[in-house]
Amino acid sequence: MTAETTIRKYADGWTATIVLAKSPVVWMPFAILAALKTVPLVLLYYFWKPSFSGFMIPAIRSLFGEGAVHFPAGVLRLPDMYTVVDMAGTVAFGFVLMGWSVVMMTDRLEGNSVHFNRDIVPTLFFVPALLVVGFVFAAGVQGVPALISHVSESITRPKLQMLLTLLGLGVSLVVRGTIAYTPAHLVLSRGRVFAAMGKSYRDARTWSWLTAMIVLTGWVIKAPLDYLISHPGRLMQSWGPDSVFAVLLVSVFLETLGLFYLFASATSIVIGKTGQE
Repeated sequence: MTAETTIRKYADGWTATIVLAKSPVVWMPFAILAALKTVPLVLLYYFWKPSFSGFMIPAIRSLFGEGAVHFPAGVLRLPDMYTVVDMAGTVAFGFVLMGWSVVMMTDRLEGNSVHFNRDIVPTLFFVPALLVVGFVFAAGVQGVPALISHVSESITRPKLQMLLTLLGLGVSLVVRGTIAYTPAHLVLSRGRVFAAMGKSYRDARTWSWLTAMIVLTGWVIKAPLDYLISHPGRLMQSWGPDSVFAVLLVSVFLETLGLFYLFASATSIVIGKTGQE
């Protein structure tokens, strides 16, 4: 693919994203996703509230240890605890909601009418496949980097810590790029998950520079917040414990926007339309 074609397709991806963003019905599943991702964050941070403490304190203590229910350790560990819970959410319902949106994206970009209720029906046929894709995505984008980060905490050499951090980031971005085209191919291949993942991998290799541009654009939206939240102790010292929660909360919504852009662009590229034809 020539540089000119790469730039044109990248611009087409933005065009499609803007067109799709103007259809509330298309981004509604992502709004639901953002809301569902917010709930565990609120529960983890406000677990001590009387309304939540009865079930949250035993759950946190069981999953993350005694220290996680005490201040300030609980706040310092909030990003790690939320990552674990968010991974489970990504597998359980994250990709099902995103797959539902991609079905509607495909209809909208191809010039067909979009119906919130009607388009959930074909999504139901893809649920097992979407659960598989969600597991791969969560493991690669969240799980492996979190594991690498945990390992790097026990290393005292700054350069090696930096290399491990970059390795975790690299794995996350590569998995995002490899999976980016999968939901669109699932729709087109009618739920054949491994065929869709194989086609997505081939697309990512064929359009390597384009894929890198799309993935980096979606990631950079929240990259500054990722850096801040990787140092919760500094946040607490500078702005208090509420700042850790606030940064994570904003990060949830920016991550959702980044995912919307990623899959809107990828879907447009796969079907070769921007919605303005």
